[in-house]
Amino acid sequence: MKIVIILLIVCILYIYNVEAKIQLKTRTILEGDIVQRGQLRNGLQQRNIKEEENPYMMIQWKNVAEHTAEQKREIKKKLKTIVEEPFESSVGKKRRRINENSASYGIYLSNNVYLIKLQKNKQRMQVVEALNNQLQKVEMMTTFTENDKTLLNFDGVHELLHEKDNTKFNDIHKITTSKKRNKRNAFEHVLADKKSEHRKAYEHIIVRVKTFSPYATKEALMKDILLKEATITYILPNLFKVTMHKFYDQTLNDLRKHHNVIWIERELEHDVKNFGAQDVIQSGGSNDHQKLWNKGLTGKGQIIAVGDTGIDWDMCFFNDERGPPAFNDINLNHRKIVGYFQVKKEHNGQTIYSDTQDYVNGHGTHVSGSVAGNVNGTEPANVVKFAGTSKEGKLLFIDMHNTEHPEWGLITPDNLVDDYFGLAYEGGARIHSNSWGCSYSTLFSCHYATGCTWDQDNPYGKKGEQVPDIWCMNQVGRRCVYWCNTYSSNAVQIDQFSVDHDDALIVFAAGNDGNAADEFTLGAPSTAKNCLTIGASMTTNGDFLEGVDYAEIQGYLDYFHFENEAACCQYSGDNADLVHSLCCTDYMKKMYQDTERFNDKNLADFSSRGPTLNDMRIKPDVVTPGMIINSAHSDGNVNTFQCSDIRPNRGNEAAIMRMQGTSMATPLASGAVGLVRQYFVDGYYPSGHANAADSFEPSGPLMKAMMVHSAQPMEGTVMVNGQPQKLSQSYPNSQVGFGVVNLDSVFYFDDGERGSWNLSVHDRVDAIKNTTHLYCYKTTENVFGNPIRATLTWFDPPAAENADHTLINDLDLTAYVGGMYYPGNNVESGDSVNNVEQIRANAPTENTVVAILVSSKKMKDDHQMFSLVVSGYYLELVDDQVCMESLKGIY
Repeated sequence: MKIVIILLIVCILYIYNVEAKIQLKTRTILEGDIVQRGQLRNGLQQRNIKEEENPYMMIQWKNVAEHTAEQKREIKKKLKTIVEEPFESSVGKKRRRINENSASYGIYLSNNVYLIKLQKNKQRMQVVEALNNQLQKVEMMTTFTENDKTLLNFDGVHELLHEKDNTKFNDIHKITTSKKRNKRNAFEHVLADKKSEHRKAYEHIIVRVKTFSPYATKEALMKDILLKEATITYILPNLFKVTMHKFYDQTLNDLRKHHNVIWIERELEHDVKNFGAQDVIQSGGSNDHQKLWNKGLTGKGQIIAVGDTGIDWDMCFFNDERGPPAFNDINLNHRKIVGYFQVKKEHNGQTIYSDTQDYVNGHGTHVSGSVAGNVNGTEPANVVKFAGTSKEGKLLFIDMHNTEHPEWGLITPDNLVDDYFGLAYEGGARIHSNSWGCSYSTLFSCHYATGCTWDQDNPYGKKGEQVPDIWCMNQVGRRCVYWCNTYSSNAVQIDQFSVDHDDALIVFAAGNDGNAADEFTLGAPSTAKNCLTIGASMTTNGDFLEGVDYAEIQGYLDYFHFENEAACCQYSGDNADLVHSLCCTDYMKKMYQDTERFNDKNLADFSSRGPTLNDMRIKPDVVTPGMIINSAHSDGNVNTFQCSDIRPNRGNEAAIMRMQGTSMATPLASGAVGLVRQYFVDGYYPSGHANAADSFEPSGPLMKAMMVHSAQPMEGTVMVNGQPQKLSQSYPNSQVGFGVVNLDSVFYFDDGERGSWNLSVHDRVDAIKNTTHLYCYKTTENVFGNPIRATLTWFDPPAAENADHTLINDLDLTAYVGGMYYPGNNVESGDSVNNVEQIRANAPTENTVVAILVSSKKMKDDHQMFSLVVSGYYLELVDDQVCMESLKGIY
């Protein structure tokens, strides 16, 4: 009897011991950490599923990078070895192999996640015990601790809690809002804003959920997780949007405890945020705003996509006398708009649609005019001169707004790859301009000296009350002013689309939150690696003065309850100077006569600054004029052709209106990319004149490289807390990236204007892992103070959302000029963060050997395509052996 009792106790202890060992081993982690994943005991109990029925063990390797095919094969071999490893049972001495007990190995999912599938049988607990023991020995597997109550967090997704009467989200939020309109431009949209003031921003909570295994339908996910009072929108096989209307705590607990959920991020709603400008972009401020147009680069033959609030398509910048554009279709014969597309989105349990027009003083009409707007004729002259950068290019427009329902905000498709960028690509667009993104402004206002205050009453505080930084730290792990600076799921989609479509370039506005902090004010998804991110410089002083004639002041007069402009000019109350600058034109003209403050050498104070918060990448990439930009005006009616040069007012026939923001800088930059693409498509390279025999379609990285290569230093200032601060002269930097775009500095023409200036382009070069590409040049004469430049770009594969380190394939650019070493981006040890690198080498003397090297020794994939642009005076390409001789003993 005693023996039986002893054996019974041993069995109980054994079962208890094994049970303890197979409890879920997870832990809450900070950004970038990777942990081993099993199933969550609490989640299983909540759904009455016994632990023994769990069919999987999930394993993830430490490095964030997506594994290559070769790495996957090696890891599967390693898992096979583990699965086949003999083990001894805790009871008895019989040795067994794990795979004899129905455990499969090496099922690859995504993000370096692998599954080991277990079948129900008597030996299952022993199999799990043996696997745990073996996996802990594997190099690159993270260690783990027992904690069966903690939410598993991948790549920076913090624990997500929802407590009654004290809602608290400790997750990495996906704030899908956009660049807030600058205060000096906000009242132009006051009517639309008033309509949306009564929205209950907190009446529901929306999150995005990523799963390990793909679900074919949203119904499958809903059935699996058993959500209460929630609707699910299918985005991608592993990505869903969940809108919770009630039972937030129960629903969130279901999500965070589910064995198939990788990460969760909160979603908020989207919203939107050139005459003198052409002078800066085309000629670097040399008062020749048509310089490139006169050389034949007008954007002709290019289709540029714009996604925004709509186009007033019957105004003279876009109209076609033969009829309206094709809606949800393509008509390449339309004079300006080859296609006008609507989008839809699931919103609060209903499907909402954009329309086919813009609102009064519309944002979309203005930005579209800056891209490619152009009057069909030569009159009126004061309208014609404000044509967009690619004035003879065409537009493919995606409407993301509904004028009848401004409370819906910006209708951005959840699946950007297929339903947004892919839509434009299929229509022939290879350049995509986006003046929207994330801003803290949907929740609060932030100011440099005073911090952040709530913009509306909500469960966390009253309008006007201070927002403590500790609240934002608890919410997203960042200060309030850094709210949107994250590598979001939309940024991941941008990078994925770019890799899959290497002949396209996506352009995004950096944001308008720069006046709240010196750094880290970028708004996702401009944080994507592969897009061209645009900051805003000021425009020319002449454009500031002329812009007064195109200021829409009636909205401000109405807002401040002034009877007329004279009443505004006579106002002497609080913030009188600010009020006068908005609705008193005499004050504006006097203010803009300060040429030191208002000129194109200065950075706009609202322009958001980098670097990226997670991994300190350089953003913005470049800047273009964005403060006081004159472009197309919408009267809100597509049946009233308007083309007058009068001052704009709501609904009048004015053709031109001024606006400001990185929203305005981005379309000017996108139009400039159109000129870059035309340069190669029309065969200007390498001869310097159009030649069909030399035509080729440039890659997206080459178009990006040319824009970055054209960037020039900015020697002015930026206003910081009301005081001018000298711009950094170390390049690249987090204020202006690589500088302000000046396309005249990068194009080669054979007209003799620039003497012996040379441009060398290398596109779609295949970098093989652990190799170095050498480009050898030699100067034929002294270059008299003109430096040599080299710019390297590549479309890097997407990293995991919110990863601490997003670079997957690390290429390095270096140069030896006369034996002197120049590292890419001035990083001595090699830049291991950015996928854009540049060298600006001192001007060499005659017969100086210039060796440009691109190294691929730090790549995770076996292959990576890159583009390289090199330029300089009296620079000729020579045999590699010349450089090999000069590098002996140095490299």
